[in-house]
Formats: sequence, structure tokens, C-alpha cells
Amino acid sequence: MLTSKTRTKRSIVIETVDGKSSLSDEQILKRAKAIFPAWTQILDDAFQRLEAKLTKGYVRKNFCAAMLEVEKTAYELFSGYEARAFPDLVVMWYEAHSSEIDRAHQREVMESLQGTKPLGEALKSVVRDVIRDSFPLIRKFQTSVGQMRKKRGGETFQEIVLRLLNKIGISCEKAKGEIEAELGHTDLVVPNIKTAQSTPDRAFFMACQHTLAERWWSSTSMTTGGRRGYLITVDKRLGKKKANRLRKYNLVVFVRDDVKEKAALRNLPWVRKLSSLPDELSRTS
Repeated sequence: MLTSKTRTKRSIVIETVDGKSSLSDEQILKRAKAIFPAWTQILDDAFQRLEAKLTKGYVRKNFCAAMLEVEKTAYELFSGYEARAFPDLVVMWYEAHSSEIDRAHQREVMESLQGTKPLGEALKSVVRDVIRDSFPLIRKFQTSVGQMRKKRGGETFQEIVLRLLNKIGISCEKAKGEIEAELGHTDLVVPNIKTAQSTPDRAFFMACQHTLAERWWSSTSMTTGGRRGYLITVDKRLGKKKANRLRKYNLVVFVRDDVKEKAALRNLPWVRKLSSLPDELSRTS
């Protein structure tokens, strides 16, 4: 057998045998997803894009806006990779099934030439079959990328808070592994892990949850022993009922500035604006 290599416009190499791709659908999916860099690289690129705007003074005065801008930029970068990966997926699938597609095309064209089917209908039939047969892989790609986006979203959100606090001179560390559990499922600690372990009354214990549907109750153990527990979220949906439940567990929640302005939350002192977080950490830590 002769072995050749076919290169797409996006430089993805597809090995072929006798003109047919040797890649399985799982291999195609893996190669298409390989275009996504590590989530930390995407976040690095987002901060670099916003470098001129994210001055120390701007971040301190507009902490909420800075968080949302970094998150939006990171999301746009991720979506850009998704938009690049999808055509590659389709091209690789076509290369893997080109023989069958060519035979179907020839068969439909012959029927058209024999007068049994209009040419337009013959071509539609080929397209319909291609879409039907490629759909399982496309759906798997979309599901896999959606799961990747969700998983990365939580990690990215924590890292944005940490980097922005460090940028304005507020010491902050990420709790990982056993330490995270030891500190009551805490994500971030101000000023550092050592202080949180030795003198917890001088530390802030923070949980970062993109939405308050993400098992917020797992953060309730942060406040045991009188520790100061802060819940950081950009959820647009927070009602008075859930806010009161947070208060029962002595959790202070920092929300988007526009969410805090809702009539139901305006007079609840344990619900605070994200923009006030830097000043509060600096004043009381």
C-alpha cells in the first residue's frame, strides 16, 4: 500500500492510505481539540490584550468592570479557537470518508444523467447524507467543547480574581488539594495560606463561583470557627430569599455592581458590590 500525507489549509496533517484517511472519529475529535491551548495561556493572552487598560488605579476603582472585561476577552479568545477547530474537524471527517462520498456523488449524478432524478435533487441527496453521517461526530465535538468551556470557566474565574488582587498589591493565594479541604473548600485566601492556617482570624477565606447555582452551599464550611467567608460571584440572578440563606451561614457575598443595585438587595449589608472588595480587603486585613 502507498502511504501519503494530505495537509489542510490550517496545517493539520492527515495520514492517508490509498487516498483514504486512516483516522477514526475519536482521533479526529482529539486532533480538532488539540488546537485549544491551555486555559492559562488564553488567560495570559486576555490580560495582555487589556494591559493598557488594566492599570493599578483602574482595577482598584473598577474591580467589577475589570473582572468582567478580562472574562469577556478570555471567552472571545476561546470562541475564536472553537471557530478555527470546527472547520478542521469537518475537513478531517471528509478526508476519512471521501471514498464513500465520491461513490455516492457518482451514483447520484448517474441517476441524474439517466433522467431518473433532477441534478439539483441528486446533489441535495449527497449533501443530506454527508450531514446525517457527520452529525454524530459534530455533536460529540460540540458537547466536548461545551464541557471544556465549563470546566475552564471555573478555573479562569478564580485566577482572574487572584491576578487582579495581586495586581493592586493585595496578597492572595490559591488553596489547592488537601489545603482547600482543610480550609473549608476555600478557593482563595488573603493574605496567604500560612496566615489562614496559623491565625485564621487575620485572614479572608474566599470562594469563587461564577453562578450561585454551582453548589454554593459547599462554601458554608469556610465560616466555621468564626472565620471570615467571602463568596465572589458574577451571577446576575440573586434574590432576597437566597441572600438571606447566605446570611444564615455568615457568608458575605460580593456581586456585580448592577446586581447590588436591585431594590431587593440594596439594603442588605452582607450583599456587597464587587467594586468595594479591594478597599475592604485593604482596610480590614
